[in-house]
Amino acid sequence: MNLDRIGRIENERSGEWPGINLRVGDRNVFVQQIQYYLSVISTYNTSISSIDNIDSSFGNQTRNAVLSFQRTYGLNADGIVGQTTWNRIYEVFLSIINVTNPNDNIPVYPGLAIRLGATGSDVLAIQVALNI
Repeated sequence: MNLDRIGRIENERSGEWPGINLRVGDRNVFVQQIQYYLSVISTYNTSISSIDNIDSSFGNQTRNAVLSFQRTYGLNADGIVGQTTWNRIYEVFLSIINVTNPNDNIPVYPGLAIRLGATGSDVLAIQVALNI
């Protein structure tokens, strides 16, 4: 995973609950991180609503993914990412990345939003993945 470009250093403490509840209206790196985890999970578990745009903004799409995750995994379905939900999301995320081949369609997250007109290696990686 490559979240270091947005200020999140992946190390032995990565995946650790940030100590704040995440909810609709929040916009920060922790929302972006949970969006990435849920995006990977939804690739392998279709009962989890997908997140089409990893943008650091906890909107309705992120809330729907959190709610579907909470229902699927037997958690209190309130749409808020507290410590219990965060830890379970990360646990499921790890179980997926630890047993899959890195080339098995796990979304490659470049660490920043790609916008119209962008260039560079991240854009090239996306084009290769899409066979463009």
